[in-house]
Amino acid sequence: MLHGDAEIRIVMKFVFCRLRVMATVAALGAAALTTAVPAAPATAPNPAVAEDDVLARIERYLNDVQSMEAGFIQEAPDGVVTEGKLSLERPGKLRFEYKGDIPLLVVADGSTLTFVDYDVKQVTRWPIGETPLGILVARNIDLRKDLETTVTRGADKLIRVRIVDPKRADQGFMTLIFEDRPLALRAWEVTDPQGYETRVTIVNPVYNTDIADALFTFKDPRSMPFSGRRGPR
Repeated sequence: MLHGDAEIRIVMKFVFCRLRVMATVAALGAAALTTAVPAAPATAPNPAVAEDDVLARIERYLNDVQSMEAGFIQEAPDGVVTEGKLSLERPGKLRFEYKGDIPLLVVADGSTLTFVDYDVKQVTRWPIGETPLGILVARNIDLRKDLETTVTRGADKLIRVRIVDPKRADQGFMTLIFEDRPLALRAWEVTDPQGYETRVTIVNPVYNTDIADALFTFKDPRSMPFSGRRGPR
């Protein structure tokens, strides 16, 4: 059963509790703009133009990534750290598999994102395009169409792209974090409506590799016996 916006918010809160934070934000590294400033007086750079140039570069980078496999480190708002493996294939396919005995799995098959809790035998689904993660696996990634984006560069020289969907602004927002030169996605942060932040850092990514379709499926815990069902999968 697919859920509406209100149900999505309830499910996302449940996920946060189960994992002590299960939200994800996408990270993208942007580019340093090195256009020369004319010597003529009163020719200050236009921030809007500069931001558009950065976003265009990031969009090209993201659209060039057809698939990715990587480790990830997830930091919850309460400081709990979990690790696992991320598999991504555009359009629409994702898998977050956690290490150890964490009985949770997040998987998307191309259209539907599914959260699986093997501990309580619960499966929850919603359209991938209605979640923050949908931005990363869209067929064509466009960070400016129908989205509100803000680009900043911190003292750490990382580029942060804050993304808000105006249609779902009450669900929080996502921030993509990039290294520059070379441009590379390094992390993402998801901020929920209460201001709690979950950070996912990508570790040792491998891009544009073949990924088996079976990774984007899962074993339904509702049809599994109670014994030995901790984990995906």
